Amino acid sequence: MGLFSCCYPEKVSALELNFTVTPSAEYNTKGYFDFQTQPGQKKPLTVKLTNNSDKNIVIVVTKLNALTNNGDISYTAQKQTNNSKLSDQRYLAAQYLHGPRKIPLAARESKDVIYTYQAPDDISKGQVLGGLSFTSASGDDEANYTSSQKSIQITNKVARNIAVVANYQPQKAKLSLGKAKLNNNVATPLIQIEMRNHTTQMGHKFKIGYVLKNNAGKVLSTKKIDPQNSGTPFAPVSQWYQSIPWPLKTYQTGHYKLTVTVTTEQPYQKLNRTYNLQVTHHDVTNYQKASGTKNVAKTNWVLVGAVIILAVLVIVLLGILLKRTHKDK
Repeated sequence: MGLFSCCYPEKVSALELNFTVTPSAEYNTKGYFDFQTQPGQKKPLTVKLTNNSDKNIVIVVTKLNALTNNGDISYTAQKQTNNSKLSDQRYLAAQYLHGPRKIPLAARESKDVIYTYQAPDDISKGQVLGGLSFTSASGDDEANYTSSQKSIQITNKVARNIAVVANYQPQKAKLSLGKAKLNNNVATPLIQIEMRNHTTQMGHKFKIGYVLKNNAGKVLSTKKIDPQNSGTPFAPVSQWYQSIPWPLKTYQTGHYKLTVTVTTEQPYQKLNRTYNLQVTHHDVTNYQKASGTKNVAKTNWVLVGAVIILAVLVIVLLGILLKRTHKDK
């Protein structure tokens, strides 16, 4: 179960941290804390911090919640985002994690630091999922990139994240598909499908496939569920919008049909739903403003106008011919 798909930003993967953090052996068999607990129990979570540099540093620790971001678990200090939240906020883990926020380390110093998970009295089922994020405040673990075209400097802060999974009485994840909506305020138009895990247990091996057709039945976009793909986990009691990209050149006014198939494991579920979508002229205009691009739909309106004008001219010419024919008679 890969609870942290990435601990480091992609652009700085070659950069070494100026410190290391290691979970203690207790409750750690998978590289993160995973333990059984009961209401009201307190669990000690010990990490070993080591300063690998010749300078004094300060480690800053952030407590994390687990949300579902586009079908995968995302760890964040936020309680919710625009596209994701937990339906039961008692399952936000950060509120139960306690320990120092800043830890000073002398050059080459190692130190054991104890955090605690304080189980609430009103949770007895499922899982509470979160984590701890460790960064250096010294700036030595930052990577800077300067664009040659614009004088913009981008700084990536490198973090080491450790997941925390508190297990109560096990449940079975239960996913459902909700309504669909269009998101035009992005560089690529999106269809966003509402997903919901109704239970307090994490789900596994989420996979999605879809077929998008226009009103004439022509396939505009398709994605098959790959049996070789391991899929992704999704958080307990999570609600999120799963994004499906709309092919740019086909985003124009009209009626469309989207068929979505989702599968999960532990337990196995297979869900199917067909959505009838309507793209309005207002949707297309919003997308053009947000992206700063001209869409095929705008050209089509010009063509429609040209066809109408041409049709009117044809009708006028036919009227003139009919009048002349009548006079000749």
